[in-house]
Amino acid sequence: MNRKAPLVNAVYYPSWRVYKDIPPSSLQLHKISTIYYAFAIPQENGSLGFLDEYADAQIPVDGELGCLNALARVKRDNPHLKTVLSIGGSTVDWEHPRTPVEGRHYTALLQACRVALPSPQFLLTTALPCDPSVLRMLDLRTVGSLADHINLMCYDLTGPWSAVAGHHAPLFAATEEGMSSQQGLGLLLAHVPPHRVVLGIPAYARVFPGATAEGDAYEQEDGGNEDDEDDADKEEVEIDYRDVPPEWMAADVLRIDQGRAAAWAVVPRPGKKGQPGYARNTSFVSMDVPATVRIKARFVRAAGLGGLFYWTGAGDAVRHKDSLVAAGFDALHGT
Repeated sequence: MNRKAPLVNAVYYPSWRVYKDIPPSSLQLHKISTIYYAFAIPQENGSLGFLDEYADAQIPVDGELGCLNALARVKRDNPHLKTVLSIGGSTVDWEHPRTPVEGRHYTALLQACRVALPSPQFLLTTALPCDPSVLRMLDLRTVGSLADHINLMCYDLTGPWSAVAGHHAPLFAATEEGMSSQQGLGLLLAHVPPHRVVLGIPAYARVFPGATAEGDAYEQEDGGNEDDEDDADKEEVEIDYRDVPPEWMAADVLRIDQGRAAAWAVVPRPGKKGQPGYARNTSFVSMDVPATVRIKARFVRAAGLGGLFYWTGAGDAVRHKDSLVAAGFDALHGT
């Protein structure tokens, strides 16, 4: 298929990952087309401010002061890279309009940004969820005409807010009623040229303690007091892909549904101090792995989409053979 631009293989770099000794230079730079720096925060006077001034501008990292300068150095050393400043984050999150009025405000914001950042000199992108009820609040045709890329967040379809355990990033559903990325993607593609749509990949796993299969009830942690002495023993319900224990990826543990592009594992639960055990001693873990990313990349090529992006590049595995970003890049380019 002829394309106006090469396929995107983009990652988000969140500045707070520098505190885990994951600098911008540690990303799979030769497999990345675009780095989104998260986040800049709008100020009341119309300027942009730091999310974390120390991480953004002061911490020594990659021979520079601050992650922004480190990112600029990465770009100088890797001329093929595009860098984009992501504005927002959960505290000023406009990507989930709840009413038609909020949807119109969202479109007006994009229009103002496009005027200030004319094409083709500047790249203007926006992230949107897969939830059709949110997408219907937007004039998608106008959004698609303004944004160079729409980063469709094809993850978090289930999580700690869900009634039962499930896959959090399946491309397709097992039944017509099941949740999948395809629901939001189909709605979006009815209004937006496919090459403007970039499919999102989660570089993290969601863990459902006490569940043994999709659809199971699971044990949800109480909100509790942050100073509670048991907090240190709470189970992780979200784990960066790079931190997933290797035993969860073993051939006799990991399961892959090729038709849905979904991977999962049922794993033993860690014990808690002072407790002899659990009523149910396994957890259901949903995540993407290189095999599912390759399936999604082949779908992107077949559907004429713009490429893939990853939340986050800093959550990806260190080794090339385990890397989601590398798997996506290679499959997008037919290798």
